[in-house]
Amino acid sequence: MRLFFAGFVWVGCTGEEPAPASPPDSDTGMSTPPADTGPDDTDTGTPCETDRWYVDDDRDGFGTGPQIEDCVDLRGPATSDVDGDCNDADDTIFPGAPERCNEVDDDCDMGIDDADPDGPPVDALTFYADTDQDGFGDVLAPVVACVAPPFSVEDATDCDDTRDDVRPDAVETCADLDDRNCDGISPQDDGDGDGSPVCEDCNDIDAAIAAPQDWFFDGDHDGFGDGVAVVACLAPKDHVATSGDCNDSDDEIFPTADEVCDGVDNNCDMLADDADPATIDFGTFWDDTDQDGFGAPGTEVEVCVMPAGTVTNDDDCDDTEPEINPNTVWWADGDQDGFGDANSPTTSCLQPANTVMDDRDCDDANPSVTLGELWYPDGDSDGFGDGLGSPVQACTAPAGTVANATDCDDLNPQLNPDTMWYADTDMDGLGDPIAVTQSCLQPPSTVDNADDCDDTEAEIGAASAWYADTDLDGYGDPANRIAVACVAPLNTVDNDDDCDDADVDRNPLTEWYQDADDDGFGDLAVVTMQCLQPSGFVDDDTDCDDADRLVHPGRFDFANGVDTDCDGVPDSDVGFETTTAADVQMVVNARCAACHTVNGTGGLLMGTDNVWASTVNQPSGQLSSMDLIEPGDPDNSYIWRKITGTQIAAGGAGSQMPTNGALSSADLDVWETWILEGAVPPPVVP
Repeated sequence: MRLFFAGFVWVGCTGEEPAPASPPDSDTGMSTPPADTGPDDTDTGTPCETDRWYVDDDRDGFGTGPQIEDCVDLRGPATSDVDGDCNDADDTIFPGAPERCNEVDDDCDMGIDDADPDGPPVDALTFYADTDQDGFGDVLAPVVACVAPPFSVEDATDCDDTRDDVRPDAVETCADLDDRNCDGISPQDDGDGDGSPVCEDCNDIDAAIAAPQDWFFDGDHDGFGDGVAVVACLAPKDHVATSGDCNDSDDEIFPTADEVCDGVDNNCDMLADDADPATIDFGTFWDDTDQDGFGAPGTEVEVCVMPAGTVTNDDDCDDTEPEINPNTVWWADGDQDGFGDANSPTTSCLQPANTVMDDRDCDDANPSVTLGELWYPDGDSDGFGDGLGSPVQACTAPAGTVANATDCDDLNPQLNPDTMWYADTDMDGLGDPIAVTQSCLQPPSTVDNADDCDDTEAEIGAASAWYADTDLDGYGDPANRIAVACVAPLNTVDNDDDCDDADVDRNPLTEWYQDADDDGFGDLAVVTMQCLQPSGFVDDDTDCDDADRLVHPGRFDFANGVDTDCDGVPDSDVGFETTTAADVQMVVNARCAACHTVNGTGGLLMGTDNVWASTVNQPSGQLSSMDLIEPGDPDNSYIWRKITGTQIAAGGAGSQMPTNGALSSADLDVWETWILEGAVPPPVVP
């Protein structure tokens, strides 16, 4: 085969026509290169330079198969001078390639993964022996492999691989003598030398911080806890180091609190108020045997609540006598008669010399003059004393007493020795002013009044009060009582019911008619009778529509289909107008021309002859609820409001018109009369 290939090359060097390519070599699978197509610059007519190589299909630098020997120019890029590729279809597999954990012979040395004779694959893992099978490996016993060998793990933190109870996640207790959690410290070590082993020490590098302590829940945050202790290095939330709180829901109750009188054990010593000597607000009280409000010295007691029969002072000098205390008043007894001078008091608990407790001496310089005279109670203050009452002996009259005892009824000031009684011969209950008797007790057939006009005739009674009746309407003037007499004086009556005695039409029988529309004319159907005029009523009854203030007698009955003047005929005054639109136009042209007959200021243009068309029943620009002219109603005509200066009160705006000065009374009369007469339009000119 090789001779055939060489002959083929030689023939190609002769310059003859090339032969067709031969079929693939059965050993190499490669096609025989085509013959040289002609001479090149180096062609000398001799055979070409040859080389040897191997096919390298995956171009990884290592070939495979039989060695090929041929012209150098025929060698392609998929060739290699080195053979030995065990998989020429994979460029990651060749001699010397890194062996990897992939179950493939990457370096073509007949060894796969962990069986590679060159050693572990480049991506092999490091495992550590776990002899005690506690899940933690021995750092001193590593194994590099693709797959963990039996009894090995990837962890290397076991500090004793012969004991499964020694491992990093072991829980140490103070009973342990060895380092079971592999942290390099035994539970019994004392790193800071404070006497507490590390298992009990809160900080084994600080000798000032030793073992955990008890912490108690402090619910009321008063600094003292209660309940079962929690042992910890640091205080848990809402815990304190001091226990003993007897009420952990009240921050004013704790062992060092002040005990006060409130019925509660404030300082948690199981004692409260009077039972606790530590109470700080005891009251001090003294016995008051005589109950005069002053206590006896030396009887004090300190308790929370005042005991019965005690007071808050010790000022009494004799606790057996209620009349003797610091408020006792002693009176000087200069004449030593046992009665003191009321003008010489001394207030003292102890009795001063030459004093007594009786101040009734009327003359303290004369021992023969002592208590003075008797004074009798005068309960009704009529100047006469009650002989049945208890008299008081004193130098001067005590309040409410007099020096006599002549009253027969000390509860009735009208009954006393000066009471006047009048004879009542005809027994009509009225006394004769001439027949009078003065006596405390009522004599028979007498009364206490003198009102009888004739004591011989029972039919003739008491005198009457008579009031002036100037207007002779039968009702008297209450402000002008003429006399109290048995016979009526001239032009008087015996009543005071008149409210205007100068007007015969004003008396209790005067009729008043409701004026609901406030137009001064009343409704005949709604009437009340009294002297004074009621609110909302008038003395006129001629209104034919009391709901419309524009309908009443005296109105101009203009053309609106309504009986405006209450004469029974609607529109009865049509044709009798006294003021026309032309009259109003003259006022407008004379006073309003500058603003409203040429310029139309404010949207109002009344021209020189169109005041009716531009105003009557036309809405106002400043007050939309009101027309400029409302026929028959000046008060609801906005122009009338503007020219009279009452537009603000009606809800309008702006200033009074005209702005150059108010209209004269005559001009205002023209406007008002025209509106009242219905604001008739000017006549139609044919």
